[in-house]
Amino acid sequence: SNVFSAPTGSDTNRDTGVQIKGYLIDGGHLEYRFAVFQGLRSTDSRNGFRNSAYLQYDIFDTERGYTYAGTNLGKRKILGISAGYDGQSNYHSYSGAAFTTLPVGAGDELALSGQWNHYDGNTFIKTLPRQNDYLVEAGYYLSAAKLQPFGKWEQQKFVADAEMKNDVTRWGGGFHYYVYGQNLKFSAQYLRIEPKSPLKKTNEFTLAMQAWYY
Repeated sequence: SNVFSAPTGSDTNRDTGVQIKGYLIDGGHLEYRFAVFQGLRSTDSRNGFRNSAYLQYDIFDTERGYTYAGTNLGKRKILGISAGYDGQSNYHSYSGAAFTTLPVGAGDELALSGQWNHYDGNTFIKTLPRQNDYLVEAGYYLSAAKLQPFGKWEQQKFVADAEMKNDVTRWGGGFHYYVYGQNLKFSAQYLRIEPKSPLKKTNEFTLAMQAWYY
């Protein structure tokens, strides 16, 4: 989902602008967001702004807040379906996703997510070729051990014949260890990267620590 960041001039997935956000239907089962950003500016800064929109419908419990938790550690039953749009001039992208966390037994959790992104830089952003990108993830939280093993699969597929040689598939897995919920956790991940081109297949190992105080 970070494919757009460099071509659109974003700063680590962020842009300067203004956003409205709200909740509708039975206390907030439908969330909407609409934003206008500066996007890429022409030399005289007279071109149109970048527009983004997002909708999510929560079938069971609702998710409210600035960001989504990604896992609820066995405490909430979530099933969210979402769609998004981003565009400026003749550049556009679309997304669709589904996410669920299902409590299991006395505190365990099954988490599943799937995401599709379509990008087309067109003539406005020539460094962003038309492509379809996919992500599927699954995890299971073991409350007694505070451990969450997970697996993932990603694919980046280009549309133009001349770009198909740059297709790449990534798959792997790892685990999160929650010392104190989301406030302190350790993560380890292995990822196998398999380009379609003659480039060598590679392995990637990641270790991370998250500390969050509020």
